[in-house]
Amino acid sequence: MQDNHPTSHTDTKVTQWLDNIKDKKLHTYVKKVVTMLTTMNKKDRPNLIETAIRYGVPMDKVQQMSYKSLSHVVAAGAYFAI
Repeated sequence: MQDNHPTSHTDTKVTQWLDNIKDKKLHTYVKKVVTMLTTMNKKDRPNLIETAIRYGVPMDKVQQMSYKSLSHVVAAGAYFAI
């Protein structure tokens, strides 16, 4: 994801970034992962900031992202890592 990540930290830009990727399997995977993360107890959730940085998203963007955006970016990163 170093070369392909959202252009900004905002929810709108993250959504636009995902919408520009024409891969139905990706979108299905992201929905499943986001649902799993949001249904988890907050104390059991993984550190999405560290994970997004490991996937190559710049730290300055990651630190400003909402949990919603982070969960989408991390889910996409996991999909691309498969």
